[in-house]
Amino acid sequence: MTKTSKKILDKIEKEHIKPRPKWQFVAMHILMFVLFGLTIFLGALAVSVILVKVMASDWSVIPRLPGGPLLVLPYLWILLFGIMILVASFLFEQTEKGYKHNLWIVAIASIGLSIILGSLLFAVRVGEGVEDGLREHFKPYKQYVEMREKAWHAPEHGVLPGRVIEIEKDIMILLDDLKGLKWDVDITDAKMPMRPIKIDQIIIVVGKKTGEGEFDADGVRPGNVLKEKLKNKKAPL
Repeated sequence: MTKTSKKILDKIEKEHIKPRPKWQFVAMHILMFVLFGLTIFLGALAVSVILVKVMASDWSVIPRLPGGPLLVLPYLWILLFGIMILVASFLFEQTEKGYKHNLWIVAIASIGLSIILGSLLFAVRVGEGVEDGLREHFKPYKQYVEMREKAWHAPEHGVLPGRVIEIEKDIMILLDDLKGLKWDVDITDAKMPMRPIKIDQIIIVVGKKTGEGEFDADGVRPGNVLKEKLKNKKAPL
């Protein structure tokens, strides 16, 4: 008998260690796989919401914003995705044969699974439902989203978001911006969307500020990324 074997036997005898029943190992093994699958699914949800955020953002406008992409990236969801990948990798490592696999390979596989599943969830609009549900029922998240949306209000830098409240002869659009102010927007030379602009539609105007409450538009774009902040605002009297 080797010294190592003797030490193990002595420890078992001294501490009265008893072997666990096989069903406990099986149950633990199943639990690990269930938790692994759950973390992959949560990671996929994060991916689907990230895609919603990315697709809703107008990346031709973002470079004009102070800070550019750094201000509009969905950091909270990216962080959640990263945490889920780390947890999934750890859980897989705890399974019966998981320890035999390189942790980096497991992490990459977990990322791949989450991205594939997340893309499918995005395609069937699950990500949009998750985002809308959190906005409606979880006040801290709604406040977080509204804080992030304020980054899009940068008239001094040529970006003016708002809700259309009046259109006069296709020349002037009155907007109720994120701060509840009225703006007269000259769209004479602006590049307009293919679909006609409608009253109450949320848009983002690109151009330059010409005066207090006055803006000269180069282009008008849909403002889907701002739907929560503006959808219930009232036009000032």
